[in-house]
Amino acid sequence: MMNTRKAYGSWETSFTAEKITESSVTLSEVCLCEKTVYWLETRPNENRCVVVRYLENGLKEDAIPTNRSARTLVHEYGGGSWLPLDKERVLYSNFCDQRLYCNEKAITPEPPIPASWRYADGCYHNNFYFCVYEVHHEDRTVTNSIARIALDDGEISVLVKGADFYACPRVGNSNKLAYLSWDHPNMPWDATIISVQDLETGIETVVVSGDMVTGRGSFLQLAWSSQNDLYYISDSTKGWYGLYAWNGREACTVTLKEGVDLGDPAPGWKLGQRCYDIAPDGTLLFARPDANGATRLVWLSSDGEKQIESDELPLYISNVRVGPSSNDDDDRSSVLFLGSSPDNLSWVGLVTFNKATGKPFQVTRLSSFLGTVPDRHSISKPQIIEFPTTDQAKAYGYYYPPQNSLFCGGLKNELPPLLVKSHGGPTAAAQSSFSPKIQFWTSRGFAVVDVDYRGSTGYGTDYRHALRSKWGIYDVDDVCAAALYLIEKGLVDPQRIAISGGSAGGYTVLGALAWKSIFKAGCCQYGIGDLRILARETHKFESQYLDRLVGGVLPKDEALFKERAPIESVDQLDCPVLFLHGEEDKIVPPSQAVLMHSALKAKGVPTALKLYPNEQHGFRNAINIIDTLNSELYFYSRIFKFDLPSSFYQTTSPFSIDNLDSNNL
Repeated sequence: MMNTRKAYGSWETSFTAEKITESSVTLSEVCLCEKTVYWLETRPNENRCVVVRYLENGLKEDAIPTNRSARTLVHEYGGGSWLPLDKERVLYSNFCDQRLYCNEKAITPEPPIPASWRYADGCYHNNFYFCVYEVHHEDRTVTNSIARIALDDGEISVLVKGADFYACPRVGNSNKLAYLSWDHPNMPWDATIISVQDLETGIETVVVSGDMVTGRGSFLQLAWSSQNDLYYISDSTKGWYGLYAWNGREACTVTLKEGVDLGDPAPGWKLGQRCYDIAPDGTLLFARPDANGATRLVWLSSDGEKQIESDELPLYISNVRVGPSSNDDDDRSSVLFLGSSPDNLSWVGLVTFNKATGKPFQVTRLSSFLGTVPDRHSISKPQIIEFPTTDQAKAYGYYYPPQNSLFCGGLKNELPPLLVKSHGGPTAAAQSSFSPKIQFWTSRGFAVVDVDYRGSTGYGTDYRHALRSKWGIYDVDDVCAAALYLIEKGLVDPQRIAISGGSAGGYTVLGALAWKSIFKAGCCQYGIGDLRILARETHKFESQYLDRLVGGVLPKDEALFKERAPIESVDQLDCPVLFLHGEEDKIVPPSQAVLMHSALKAKGVPTALKLYPNEQHGFRNAINIIDTLNSELYFYSRIFKFDLPSSFYQTTSPFSIDNLDSNNL
């Protein structure tokens, strides 16, 4: 490290918005079909999601046409948009028209309203595709069901209907269809039902049911074994997600470790999630988080659990799938996975290991790093923090100190500015794997803390449910507590504390700025300002999500919804705010940003609004991702009065900030 000092925020860095967007391809949904490996790549530079096929010669190829994008809008959040049928054919939902295609060929008919028939989270059985089927009607109502689609002629037959939502239809060897269902006001992490339908007789069996009234008993991620046992994860036993199996008569616990949640960081938000896999002989494979935030590969057979460990394996492992088997060596098995670490980009890997001992033979990288890390010596690694918050509780987060190989610190006696990140959901979690977007800030001299406020996933059911009736209270308290914790440690400048978040995280941003006095600036990305408007205008999946989060229902509890709405507290909000929003957002309509911006502008608070055409909930186009990062940095530079490197302005144009010149900042 060099001994050069320069004002925090003004550091030159290789982690530019342009450079990190080149490396921002997202990998997901690894799977195996007929010994052929597939995965999904979300490519901002192409503005599409691409199914990728790994070839035997070590190369890879796109498995769908260049004018297609494998992305479904079921539940608006999608997931489970594609499925390989064999080594050559891929079935997928195309984003622009939401129809099902097999390679080039359209399978499902053109709907009467464009993109109004949607398909997701399916399985292939006897030349039929069993999937979640969502229909959007002219009167704006939405119906969900489980459907069977004939792949030869595209005929759609509804098999199960009546519930508000469905997920995870899976057909086993015994010709039985298992599926999840739930009704408002529950979300899938609250309470769901597992049912099984005999496809020959039509007889339905309820395997297990959560309590739909109290919203407890979440069952997710179904899969049949070759032995016709039905596996799933659930939090219903001891308040932590564990793995269970149903043998047709009764359910039993397969693996449950108190203090550890199995499942994805945000289980239930997207379709198609599964944190485990089942080998043909019934042996189980899963990734289990440990106390340090890493994940460990576990192989569970009749001989017990074996942890697969190797220095070549990444720190974070997800999306595990049983790999291709070796016909000439019964002692070997293999596992496919997505790997990541705090200091490198994600990759698809394959590990072969000894089934008797769990000892790895070889770790192979199937996907190359998609892009390059600009400067490894400038990477800030996360530090897990636990800090006190209100009501004698604790909250958690990941702290990233400023880090840049060219600089040893700021000016004399200067402390760095802090950016507090508030994740979306709110029933989701921060990630500690490598994030170029966090390095964008830390390599410039910002400290960053990514907060897992009460209500986040990964800390057990009680912590996840702690936000019920307390949204806008506990999440706000906890982001403030994180900032105060770092201030008290002498790590950050209390006069330069900013907060940023998207969606539900944007709501927390506005609440913290309106109701607390910790923060000096904020960036609200596709966030929520008026809960009543959100409840009226948002999509079906989340239309009653607020009932439990706020602790009331409209119109009866309108006063409570007003009390929790930042738009109703503009008179208390004197902090500069930047609003970034997609014009086509159906989840949080852009009217939310327009209302908040107009109110602050009228009040004389420094503020700016940027609306992005052709963007929905979140930013997926590379040009817009670049602009949102640079715009937020420019906004803070004006508010906190630090100079940006001249190279910044070679690619970025300043924009107008309303009321800034008339405010003594």
